[in-house]
Amino acid sequence: MKLADKSIGKTPERINDYIPVVTPSIWVFLATLLAFLGVVIIWGNVGRVPLKLTTTGVGYNYEHRLEIEDITYEQMISGDFDVDTYFCLLNPDGITSENIHKKPATVILKDGRQISGYAELTYTMPCTEKEIKETLKEYDLDTDWVYKGLDMGQYRYVVDVNIDETVSYVSYGEPAQIVIEYAQVPPLYYLFR
Repeated sequence: MKLADKSIGKTPERINDYIPVVTPSIWVFLATLLAFLGVVIIWGNVGRVPLKLTTTGVGYNYEHRLEIEDITYEQMISGDFDVDTYFCLLNPDGITSENIHKKPATVILKDGRQISGYAELTYTMPCTEKEIKETLKEYDLDTDWVYKGLDMGQYRYVVDVNIDETVSYVSYGEPAQIVIEYAQVPPLYYLFR
């Protein structure tokens, strides 16, 4: 045997034999990685991620919205004038009226309670700040602290969030956080939009 054959560790008869470069554990790892990527790609196209808008709204009673100054303390305690609707404003950038009308919403009160409901578009076109202030004046919600609590701007959608239950002991015009789920999209669309 020559010196060169000893350095390779091969005899001339075994020089064409298969040399294992990859161990079986590497193939198992590669198969697992490919399976994981396959699941991610399928979920990324078939799964759904909710798109949500968050804003601030103020509470009022829809049926008695035009007679708020006539409410007595006894009527307020009776529960007939409990808050059942939240008035909120949405920036129209990137959304349309179809995106928000009749969509599920959640009202998060100051004490942490969450009440479900749905968003109902009051006007199909965005309103100017002047029109919004006139609407708030109609509902007797035209106070400075309501203006500061709402997302006032030049053009906004006016949205009423009708909640599934009435809220007692919440004062008219008290702000709450409003979350409207306006669409569900595939995760890959969400990541790369």
